[in-house]
Amino acid sequence: TMFVTYAAKSIHTDMPQAWKPFISYKSGNIIAFMDNLMNSYLYGTRFDEISEIIYNAINGKNYLEKMEVETLVDCNIFAGVDELLIIWIIGRLENEDIGAKLNGKTIPELCVERRKQHFGKNFRSEYFILQNAFDMIAEGKYQPVSGIKNLVKEYTESTYKIDRYYRYFYFYFDKLEDTTQFEKIRELVENIYTNEYLNRITVNWNNELADADGETGLTLQRDFFARHINYSKDRVVVIISDALRYEVAHTLFEKMQADEKCNASIGAMQGILPSYTPLGMASLLPHKTIEYSPSYDVLVDGKACSSTEQREAILKEYKVNSRCVQFDSMKTMKQADLRSIFTGQDVVYIYHNQIDARGDKAASENEVFTACEEAIEEIYTLIKRIASQANTYHFIVTADHGFIYKRDKIPATDKIAGAASKSNSVGQRYSISAEEINADGVCHTTVGKVLGNADERIVSFPLASDIFKDRTMFMVAALRRKCLYQ
Repeated sequence: TMFVTYAAKSIHTDMPQAWKPFISYKSGNIIAFMDNLMNSYLYGTRFDEISEIIYNAINGKNYLEKMEVETLVDCNIFAGVDELLIIWIIGRLENEDIGAKLNGKTIPELCVERRKQHFGKNFRSEYFILQNAFDMIAEGKYQPVSGIKNLVKEYTESTYKIDRYYRYFYFYFDKLEDTTQFEKIRELVENIYTNEYLNRITVNWNNELADADGETGLTLQRDFFARHINYSKDRVVVIISDALRYEVAHTLFEKMQADEKCNASIGAMQGILPSYTPLGMASLLPHKTIEYSPSYDVLVDGKACSSTEQREAILKEYKVNSRCVQFDSMKTMKQADLRSIFTGQDVVYIYHNQIDARGDKAASENEVFTACEEAIEEIYTLIKRIASQANTYHFIVTADHGFIYKRDKIPATDKIAGAASKSNSVGQRYSISAEEINADGVCHTTVGKVLGNADERIVSFPLASDIFKDRTMFMVAALRRKCLYQ
């Protein structure tokens, strides 16, 4: 009686004849009691169990399926209502019907509202999947932009959200044990992201970059230390998170903004080519020169810079009171040990490797978006911990490079051939050699153009989101927009 009475007040249509004997005239008392019960810390779980028992006993699914779905929008007494709403939303999205509404509520509004209802916790992933799928369908069909500066502005202000929609779609999709009912939507999202967005924006970006002779108007990544560190009056902590691409950094920025104790800002730098860890990490160090050795090792001022110790030695040449440390070594440090790292220092570089480490391994590459979320939380927690325990308040979070990721893998027949045979250094998204890769869809520049020296060796990279046939396979590839974001 209590469950049916509550349902009768929140379902906006006539109740089935079989339910009417259970409807009480004391609806006000019953609704107040049921609201308290379902929201009770002690009895909320038991409420869910009883609700399922009642739903089955009154043949709820059979009767609710016969009702107009819009009459169910305000009902939150049975989990079965969410199941029916999710089926309805899936149907609309499969048909790309982004204008569909129930009781005046759009699909995103329904998803947000239902997550806040009592059973929203049970369907949190499903509603986030649908909300991000909606946004991808609505906004993912990219229209090319003229002018590299306009392209940069558009991406950093709005277009980055498309990458975020895709990331969160799969972040929640991968939380489901059974994804069967979402497979058609997944295929649609994948098709839009790959063909309507990723390939288009990558070609647009590289064409406009070439037309501008590589000049975006952004601060160069290799000028990072000179522009942001060298003349700082405060102690600066630089957190370099491997493969923290801009849209992930923007999520961290929003999290920092929401903290009343933080004053956060976000900006962009033009990354380096090839866009991969050894060169990206070198460009963030102080230097007079960055160059490739004959064996393609990256050198800063003629010195190796691949290890933490080597980077610290270079940093100390420019800032005597400085250190380089690995994030993993700090995670379990006691307060006194943590404080000792920063005491007396002007600058501390912290190397964080959550995203790239997970993405590099073929067995775990589908975990890259989970790694992104964990990276955001780890960096946020680290900043708060250092601020509270080490009397340090000026932080810069940046990255060595970003990444391209799409769930459906590129068939071997679609990969660009010739890179491995002609190159002395090759990855999925770059090659360096004495000669150009003469293939369709490949762009070129020189090492000297990128690093500001006389090196005439050729850096080649795909025009679109394709990859080279490589001797070694890395999931995390060079960011097609060649931008590194602080």
